[in-house]
Amino acid sequence: HFIGIGGSALPVKSLVTFFGGAYWNHLSLPTRQGSPRFWILDSMDPDALKRHPILSNPLSTRTLFHLVSKSGVTLEIEVLRRHILGKMEAAWPSHWKKMFLVTTTPGNQNLLHHWAARNRLAILTLDQDIGGRFSTFSPVAYTAAALMNLNLHALSEGAGLALAQAPLALKYAELLAEQIKAGKTIHGFFLYGDCLVDLGELLLQLFAESLGKEGRGLTPIKFIGTRDQHSLLQLYLGGPKDKAVTILQMAPKEDSEPGQAFGAACQGVARALKTRGVKVFHITIEGQNEKTYGFLIQFFHLT
Repeated sequence: HFIGIGGSALPVKSLVTFFGGAYWNHLSLPTRQGSPRFWILDSMDPDALKRHPILSNPLSTRTLFHLVSKSGVTLEIEVLRRHILGKMEAAWPSHWKKMFLVTTTPGNQNLLHHWAARNRLAILTLDQDIGGRFSTFSPVAYTAAALMNLNLHALSEGAGLALAQAPLALKYAELLAEQIKAGKTIHGFFLYGDCLVDLGELLLQLFAESLGKEGRGLTPIKFIGTRDQHSLLQLYLGGPKDKAVTILQMAPKEDSEPGQAFGAACQGVARALKTRGVKVFHITIEGQNEKTYGFLIQFFHLT
């Protein structure tokens, strides 16, 4: 179970979904064969907690709760920690300490770290210089990746390739800046591939929180293809001319009828947007593997 909020949760959600999760089933995301199932808990909605299969009926000690909070004083994490702890202490009074892992940045005011150290729980250190939304290449997401039997070296190698080709990301950033200067301050991330949906959530935070400062920035919007072609697309085609678009498309894996239709829909949307004068950046993602994912995430970090 991964417990985090905002930047502490989105890198893990994006990773798990990219490699094995269908976006309509966030409660329990399937992963690679032989690895555990993941529940990503990033809500303290009491109704959601009541429906949670483990918290409502803690039957097994083969459960790990990974609590992530850089500051250690995040309200949502503290509320969830207390709620989960109460359940586990009652169910497993002599075993619960083995069921928790904490990732945080140690400090005098860090209540989560103090609690974990006092109870001699396993603790992973998050470097002070790493913001939550940039934590993919840190213990926050690498723990999940290791449990999923992913190749951590390949993830890092992909990130290294993006650094070596940094001019690509910088050019993309320059083009985005030109769009903002031209009044295109709303940017749609059009996601063609269900495995990209939570990557879209991460992109929203990367662009909104990183760039939205001192009266500047852009407004990112997530667009799921082909679903949102029947709702949001009309706004891009016929609404105010204050938008630009980045399409992220998974390369087709098979030459089936659904695959052909899905690809054709993406290409048709790109053409329609360009015809209406909307600037379109199109990124095709070749391969659903660790190196590709590492490159993709680092590319947007650099942007």
